[in-house]
This record gives sequence, C-alpha cells and structure tokens, in this order.
Amino acid sequence: MERSFQLHILEEDKLCYAGEALYCSAVTSGGSIGFEALHEGFGAPLLPGSSFSYRTPDGNEKELPVNWGMLLFHDNRCIVTLAG
Repeated sequence: MERSFQLHILEEDKLCYAGEALYCSAVTSGGSIGFEALHEGFGAPLLPGSSFSYRTPDGNEKELPVNWGMLLFHDNRCIVTLAG
C-alpha cells in the first residue's frame, strides 16, 4: 500500500512545495479534514484565518496560514492554492 501522495502548494505566483507528503490537514467551511495516501477525491475552499499543515516522508512538518485558499485531492495528488 502506498504511504505517500504528491503535494503541490502554490502561493500567489510561486511554487512553495512540490514533492511527497505522508499527511496534510486543512479547515474548510464544513470543518477540519485530513488526507493520507489514496484518499477519495475531494475539493473545497479553505477557511480564511485557518491553517494548512503537512508532513513529508523525512519527518518535516510545516504549517501555513490561510487568508484565502483552495484544496483539490484527486488521483493521489493534492494541489493547494493559497493567496494573501
């Protein structure tokens, strides 16, 4: 079973991160949600004032503030777009 998925984080006009992740979490208007490899398809706007966090296979963990954002998880890939 796959342990990781591809994660791309875009902030404004730059690529913040592109690589593998073991886990990520976000807050949408429907509540908190977490993702691991092979999660079912999902898409939603992120809740302003919340945060988006992720963990990479080497153990690094990052948390990014969300002023505005969108998340799409499909086909074992997660794309997050954040804007100030």
